Amino acid sequence: MEKNNLMKNFGLKILALIFAFGLWLVVVNISDPVATTTISGVPVEILNEDEITGQGKIYEVLEGTDSITVSVSAKRTILDSLTRENIKATADLENLNEDGTVRIRVESNRYNETIDSIKSKTEYLKVSIEEMEKSQFVITPVITGEPVDGYVVGNISLDENVVRVSGPESVISKIRKVVAEVSVSNMSNNMRTSVELKLYDGQDALIENKNITKNIGNVNISVEILETKEVPVKLSVSGTPAAEYGLTGVITSNPASFLIAGSPSALAKVSEIEIPESELNVDGAEGEMNMAVNVGEYLPDGIRFADEEETGKIIVTIGIAPKETKTVEISKNAVTIAGLPDGYEASFMLVGDTMPLEIMAMPEQLEAFDASDLKALIDFKAYMEEKEMKKVNTTTYSVPVSIELPEGITLKNPITITIKISEKKD
Repeated sequence: MEKNNLMKNFGLKILALIFAFGLWLVVVNISDPVATTTISGVPVEILNEDEITGQGKIYEVLEGTDSITVSVSAKRTILDSLTRENIKATADLENLNEDGTVRIRVESNRYNETIDSIKSKTEYLKVSIEEMEKSQFVITPVITGEPVDGYVVGNISLDENVVRVSGPESVISKIRKVVAEVSVSNMSNNMRTSVELKLYDGQDALIENKNITKNIGNVNISVEILETKEVPVKLSVSGTPAAEYGLTGVITSNPASFLIAGSPSALAKVSEIEIPESELNVDGAEGEMNMAVNVGEYLPDGIRFADEEETGKIIVTIGIAPKETKTVEISKNAVTIAGLPDGYEASFMLVGDTMPLEIMAMPEQLEAFDASDLKALIDFKAYMEEKEMKKVNTTTYSVPVSIELPEGITLKNPITITIKISEKKD
């Protein structure tokens, strides 16, 4: 009886079940429809790079094709749970086409079997292939900014002086210098820091390329900061001008002083830069002299010019002019006669008690000269030796007179005086 009830209207029951399932599908599709969304910024993983690098070549991705936008069609509940991290895009360089393209393959690591469709809006990865070039460059330190007033940059040193660079031939060939740049703005003490190495082309444009590799990316740089001080140039001369010329006392240099740099202890020992007098020799000069001197040769140890471009060359002007003449009188009592043979004496054959002297000197010396302090000497023994005299006669002789003159004052002409030699009377 019960079995008959179960089978009663069986076809209607099956029909009702099918209708219910269909109604469920309709409800589900209405509440969770299929939709399409886009996910941007999906990175493309490049496979089998050694297909290119193994041949000593390098590739560069073109037109940003290693970052793609993906279109995904699936039910809304699935789309809502998908993120960029669920999308995997790959390009296998083993399948590289002759035109430098590789098809991009896209899939999801979630719901891959239930996703209606997933595809990239960029179908191909595009690459250019070049020979890889390797080169090395000397690292150039570059200082920017200025230290505190009264300070300058001294020695600069790097822990590494050379960097090895590799990358696409077209890029490496453009590199003209590798720079380690550091700022010294407002610095007053020595500094040491690590800086990034930068590459520049011939127009000083920065070269940036992710395919360039360097054996070192940063380098330690040490910068010495020196104190400065203005000091004068000290000048003195040696030698003697021509006979009728003398020093005017004017000696100048252009420039007259220099800004030097060094450590505080080194600067404390320097108050002037002294030029040896041997550099400024005036022997035989007959007029004003202009002489070139390199002051840099006489900088003390530990001292340098503040300006690295300073040559240290100066022009020294030494005043030399003709001497003036003046006639003065010397008393015969100021003249001493020495070297007379025993038993002889001498007397002066003068008209009056003085004899005239014509002296030469610079004007200011002549003005201050006092003839009353002059001393003179007649060396008769030297006179006899010069004349090869074996004995003396009682007669008159014209003998030279040596005059003791202050420095800078000379006789215009040699002086002689007539003396009479006679035997001493008991």
